[in-house]
Amino acid sequence: MAYKISNLIVALVTLVVFAGLSSSCKTTKPALSVAALIKNSELAVECRAIIGDAERAERVVAQLSKLDDLIEEFQTSQTSHQKKMKTLLADFDSSSSDLQDQLNAFNEQRAQRRIKLRRISDSIRSETTPEEWDRLKKDLKKTMISLIALAQQP
Repeated sequence: MAYKISNLIVALVTLVVFAGLSSSCKTTKPALSVAALIKNSELAVECRAIIGDAERAERVVAQLSKLDDLIEEFQTSQTSHQKKMKTLLADFDSSSSDLQDQLNAFNEQRAQRRIKLRRISDSIRSETTPEEWDRLKKDLKKTMISLIALAQQP
């Protein structure tokens, strides 16, 4: 079950990446990261309401704030990647290995973010009871679905 929410988060990141790359290297709207941060802060409020123990709730909220950092890191990384790819594609002297190197570097960054997401998810789950996790998981899923929908908007 913990892996389902982790997979949902990874799917969100992957979807946003593909949405960004499919837009002919246009810069991703900053609204995506702002909306993600707002959704995450709403989730923090819900988290405090779901988890009975204030101390544990604050530890979970601290993990959610790491998601904020990851969202901002994703936005910066994707924007940088898009600009580099656009520059490489516009430069007739760039080789296919230059493009491949950029793609490999970006894929490595994505893999590192996936690992971070998994750790955050595991940490949140370890701080909650099974009942709290079930309720929180539902809210996390709603948040991630709305973020995916936002990422797919033109």
